[in-house]
Amino acid sequence: MRVAALALLALAGCADLGLGPTTDTAPKECPRDLSFVKSQLVTPYPELDAYMGEGVLESTLHKPIDDSIARGGGIERSIKVVAEQVQALKNELANADQIRAQDRQAGMTDKSIDLYLSSVQDGITINQAFLDAAKCRQAQQQSQQ
Repeated sequence: MRVAALALLALAGCADLGLGPTTDTAPKECPRDLSFVKSQLVTPYPELDAYMGEGVLESTLHKPIDDSIARGGGIERSIKVVAEQVQALKNELANADQIRAQDRQAGMTDKSIDLYLSSVQDGITINQAFLDAAKCRQAQQQSQQ
């Protein structure tokens, strides 16, 4: 089974959001949650919320990142797992034509396929933001040592 778009909830973008370290100095502030990515999502919010399950997206975006890191087994493990998820989701999008063909053959509508693929893109956006935020925290910890 292909990677589910719901992988974006694993611990809670293809762009680097500039939250991770870019110099030898640690960032002064890391995001508290992922609510800042809401405007970057490509799937219309009501459709993505319904696709994930009502309220799940809002909960994901407002869950404190520190809580997600703690539940994920710490910073290093969270970074590793989410980096793997980002790559898996990117691989999914890289095979969009194949997915589209298979899903059409399975009787899915173009609208539902488009929704799935846009939710995968949103999974990348959310997971990448989490990854950047976790790396930000890691850089802060390292600068304090």
